[in-house]
Amino acid sequence: MKAQAKTHEEINKNLASRSSTQRGSLITSEDCAKVIMLAPHDEGVMRNGGRRGSALAPKCIVHCLKKFSLGLSEQHKVQVIEVVQANNESFESMQLKQTNVITSMLQTKSRSHIVHVGGGHDHIYPLLAALTKCYQQPIHVINIDAHLDTRDDLVEHSGTPFRQFQKLAKERSRITQIGIQDFANAAANWNGMKMDVHSLDKIENDTLGFTNFDRHYLDELLNINKEELTVFSLDLDAINGFEMPAVSAVNPAGLPLMFVRALHRRYQKKMTEYKTPSITGFYELNPIYDCVSGTSAKAVAAMILNSI
Repeated sequence: MKAQAKTHEEINKNLASRSSTQRGSLITSEDCAKVIMLAPHDEGVMRNGGRRGSALAPKCIVHCLKKFSLGLSEQHKVQVIEVVQANNESFESMQLKQTNVITSMLQTKSRSHIVHVGGGHDHIYPLLAALTKCYQQPIHVINIDAHLDTRDDLVEHSGTPFRQFQKLAKERSRITQIGIQDFANAAANWNGMKMDVHSLDKIENDTLGFTNFDRHYLDELLNINKEELTVFSLDLDAINGFEMPAVSAVNPAGLPLMFVRALHRRYQKKMTEYKTPSITGFYELNPIYDCVSGTSAKAVAAMILNSI
């Protein structure tokens, strides 16, 4: 019996039928305990001398996330919403409006999993400002980064958010910096800042070139206190440039992606154990410089999947 060739229409219909088995089927605009907040705006990067394009990252990452299969994992709805829009308003006005939008969202519904996706790393500040308003606990920020992002400049931008945060929250703030590199930071970045800093060189030495680490070592780095609200902030230029080329400022010698993923998984595990909201931020992806296969965006989407 002769095989009958399938038409393009039939093939496309078959592919479309898979949508119900993909993560996109769980994405909604309705209020959910799990939320992904998008900040498609990159003026902060431009103010800091970075490459334009990170404003495209949030939607690009969500597009990748929607394509993942549901598999056997839990199937909870996830709200995806833009908390800022790229327009001609001032940077300062954008930060204030975003803080107010996130504050309203946190007050409207109890959130178990919060994911915030920039844009530049400047977007972590509106998130932290909103958390400061909505929660009474001290706030601990774990920043995975090559840069301290504590510049004391005349204007705010993607390099100033943690100095802004410490000025705002004062004694309620605690900052842990992981992966910091000396060549990526001016000496003035340290002035007046209270931080626990773990340099890339020391971590590499302690782990024998990232080949020997376990959960106890990761716990020491993260230093999570269950009495605090802990935020995991990942500036993607913390990762080796050959593994994460699509960023605002490529890192010639950063943390291995495998190690960053291990840190993130350990953070998620601790939040589950402590029954504390999981709050993660992903910043500085620049899809313009990704490869044709979109491997950088997919790597971030996979970490977000672990966050929800």
